[in-house]
Amino acid sequence: MGAAYESGAGEPLPDLLALGLAELGSIDHPVLREVLRELRDRAAEPSDMMWGFDNSF
Repeated sequence: MGAAYESGAGEPLPDLLALGLAELGSIDHPVLREVLRELRDRAAEPSDMMWGFDNSF
């Protein structure tokens, strides 16, 4: 993510709190695009590990 961050470091991000998911996906900003790609990749990964968690406290 370092190279993508550095290339877009000069562009200010819009106020993301006021945007919906559809609007968020339509913004053409290199850093935001990389973050969304990583989130999509993580969401597609299996989450079976979470079901094996057992808090014994």
